[in-house]
Amino acid sequence: MNPAVVSKPRSQLGRVERKRAREAFERFLERERVLNGYPEFWVARSRNGRWRFADTDLSIRFETLIAKAGKLAGCPKDKNSAFFWLDLVKTFVTACNLRAPDRDFYWYGQSGNGMLRFPVDASIEYLRSFETKSTCRYRANVERLNQELKKRGWNIHDVERQVGQDWNGPNHKTVQKILNGKLVTEETAERTVKALNQAPGFPKLSRKDIFVG
Repeated sequence: MNPAVVSKPRSQLGRVERKRAREAFERFLERERVLNGYPEFWVARSRNGRWRFADTDLSIRFETLIAKAGKLAGCPKDKNSAFFWLDLVKTFVTACNLRAPDRDFYWYGQSGNGMLRFPVDASIEYLRSFETKSTCRYRANVERLNQELKKRGWNIHDVERQVGQDWNGPNHKTVQKILNGKLVTEETAERTVKALNQAPGFPKLSRKDIFVG
């Protein structure tokens, strides 16, 4: 894929279908909140590409929902449509380093195997991305970012350590991806600049000083 292209997994869902699918996930989430508070559950992916669901009523209802979404998204007939959907969502949240409602990452693990947390919220994020363009579309001026880090005597871990009233610095792995020229979301770009501005004695930076998107 051309790195200049927005990093978003392919799906055959049209605009109307995406809206209906998002609304279905939102209804599911709202119903579970009413019945169970805010249940956190996860699905795990093994190296062979198979996803494992917890043996609970909630997970069974979720698997039924994503199986329908996977078919709408163009799952091949010889593939598991629930697995197909989860692979789409996993690709999206890992490409954009998105955080779950508890402000930790949605995906835990390596590229092939690991755990997807808050999968209903992650599915909604994926579907909303087509509507809001909250996708990975910002790329850093790496030379300028390296200069700003050098001025402060910082490394990638120093960026991660910065904390504000309602935000925190991006994970050091995310910062390294930015330095490698990878695309990130607007939120990640904003948090990176906010972290740099925590250092006293330096002119305040804007997102446009560091990122292009």
